[in-house]
Amino acid sequence: GNDANSGLSEAAPFKTWSKGLTMLFAEVPPPGSARRMLLKRGDVFTISSGYSRNFGTGPYIISAYGSGDKPVIRNTSSSTTLGMSSGISDVRVADVDFEGPYPNGTPGNAIGIGSEMLVLRSRISNHAYGAIHSGPFGPSNDKVVFAGCEFLNNRDYGIYFFFGKNNAILGSRFDRVDTEHLARVYVTHSVLQNNLFERTHKCQLKFVGFTPGTTAYATHGDLEYTIISDNEFRDSTQVWPIVLGPSNETTDTRLRHVLFERNVMRADEQTAISVLVNNESVTIRNNVLDGRGQSDGSFVGIQVSRRGIEPLPRGHNIYNNTLYHVR
Repeated sequence: GNDANSGLSEAAPFKTWSKGLTMLFAEVPPPGSARRMLLKRGDVFTISSGYSRNFGTGPYIISAYGSGDKPVIRNTSSSTTLGMSSGISDVRVADVDFEGPYPNGTPGNAIGIGSEMLVLRSRISNHAYGAIHSGPFGPSNDKVVFAGCEFLNNRDYGIYFFFGKNNAILGSRFDRVDTEHLARVYVTHSVLQNNLFERTHKCQLKFVGFTPGTTAYATHGDLEYTIISDNEFRDSTQVWPIVLGPSNETTDTRLRHVLFERNVMRADEQTAISVLVNNESVTIRNNVLDGRGQSDGSFVGIQVSRRGIEPLPRGHNIYNNTLYHVR
């Protein structure tokens, strides 16, 4: 390719990631172009700086063409590879892999989450954060879907989703972070379903709300009506793999009306409590809690308790769960 080309056909492609994105998000697209950037399968695009965009309305499409392996965006820098904010909407990314420099270099983030965004069948690996929100105080990151993705070997988080409504994380795999959680989410009216959560430094899933009296709480209120279902949690190497509640003993963050069902949790030697609930109105039903990997006899499947300054837990429904443990 050549960045002096028109970029309008397979015979005249652009060469670089940055040129393609500049044309894709141009306020006035070139004549004859569509808001679609296709990357050739089998190609690796090595970049030393990322791209960010704060406003615009799509659809903007980033995908692949041809045959073979998915195209790879290999970021060797500490900048965000594809930085979208909540001010940009309708970005669709499919069949493109994002690779960072970690652990051999200082990583940046892979994807900044916009609004009305779809990320489909993409592997996101070796970054600081695989995907991260754009901030809680402006427009929220609504109608965002990650489906069929892999978040692998990231340093801090697979996904850090600060606020959004009507979102979904579906059929994705999360494996290995070295400093924090596989998934830390602050979402409402959303679904986390059919995902696989594996090795982590802290929690596999940390579902947190906002603190009354803060700007975030004044903007968004209690986080509620989220479904966490049909996921598998295994090989966590942590004491509390799944936490629905405050970040710590000194914060009062509010969740309610959460449905946790048909999940499978497989404890390992480090697991003390599979599911820790420190908030209100959580329904936990029809789950399998397999404690066979924990051998000292102290395994707890579900614990509902007050961790710190948050209100006393109330309004919970816990039934039809299967818990087993072999001593």
